[in-house]
Amino acid sequence: ANEGDMKSQAKLGYIYYEGRGVSRNKKKGVYWYGLAAKQGDTASQSKLGKIYSEGNGVLKSYEQAIKWNMLAADQGSTEAQSSLGELYAKGQGVTQNSQEAVKWYMLAAEQGSTEAQSSLGEIYAKGQGVSQNLQEAVKWYHLAAEQGRAEAQSSLGAMYAEGTGVEKNYKEAITWFISAAKQSDSNGQCYLANMYIKGLGVSENYQEAIKWFLLAAEQGNIKAQFELGEAYLKGKGVLQDYEEAIKWYLLAANEGDMKSQAKLGYIYFKGIGVSRNHKKGVNWYRLAADQGDTDSQCKLGKMYFDGT
Repeated sequence: ANEGDMKSQAKLGYIYYEGRGVSRNKKKGVYWYGLAAKQGDTASQSKLGKIYSEGNGVLKSYEQAIKWNMLAADQGSTEAQSSLGELYAKGQGVTQNSQEAVKWYMLAAEQGSTEAQSSLGEIYAKGQGVSQNLQEAVKWYHLAAEQGRAEAQSSLGAMYAEGTGVEKNYKEAITWFISAAKQSDSNGQCYLANMYIKGLGVSENYQEAIKWFLLAAEQGNIKAQFELGEAYLKGKGVLQDYEEAIKWYLLAANEGDMKSQAKLGYIYFKGIGVSRNHKKGVNWYRLAADQGDTDSQCKLGKMYFDGT
C-alpha cells in the first residue's frame, strides 16, 4: 500500500474502518480508502460516498458524497448509482431533481440493485418525477421483493391488500407481509398485524396481531405504537391497562403522531386511567389540532366557547 498498490490500499481501508484484526480506526480507514479511490478503485469511491453521506467517521458532506458516488457510478457501481438517485431525490448536495433521481435509480435497478428497484417502485407508486404508474410500481417492487428486499415485500403486500396496480389478493398480501415481517421490517409487521385484526387472508386473531404490533412498536413504528395504545385502552387482545396504553400513545405522540396526540388529549381531559388534567388535555388536543385533526379542533373550539 505504501508503494501505491491500489488493492492493498482499499483492503487497508476496509480493515481499519471496520476494525478487522486491529482496533477500529475510521480516520485511518478513510485515509486508505481515499488513496485507493483517487487511483480509481470503484468500491472505495462508492464507500467514501456512503461515508460522507452518513458522516460516519468524517464530517458529513453531501458535496463529497456526490463527488465520490459520481466517480463510482460512472464506472458502473450500482451502489453508487442508487446512492446518487437518493441524493437527487432528496436534494442533498445537489438541487433536488426527480428526473435525475429516476435516471440513476434506473441504471442501478436494471443491473439488479434491489435498493434501486424498491425506490423505483415507490417513485412510480407516488408519481415522483414520473407519471404515476401503479403497474410499473408493482413490477419494480416484485423484482426487489423476489430477491428478498424486505421494504419492497412490505410495499408489494400493501398493493395486493389494497388492490392498487394489481387485483386485490389478501392471500398474496399475507405472503409478502410475512416475508417482510420475518426480516424484522416494522412496516411488514404492522401490516400483518392489521390483517389479523381484520381477518383478511387469515383468521381474525387479536393475540397474533398484538405480537406483531409489539415487534414493530419496539422498533419505533409509530402506527404500531398507536395501535398498541388502542388495544390496551380497549382491552382487545390484551388485558385492559390504561397505564400501558398511555405509554404507547406517548411514544407515538412525542414523534408527532396526530392520532395519538388527540387520544392523549381525550385521556387527560376525561381523566381515564390518570388524574384529570385539563391543561395537559388541552395541550395534546392543540398539538393534534395544529396538524389538522378536525375532532381536536372542534373540541378546542367548544372548550374555549364554554370556558372549560
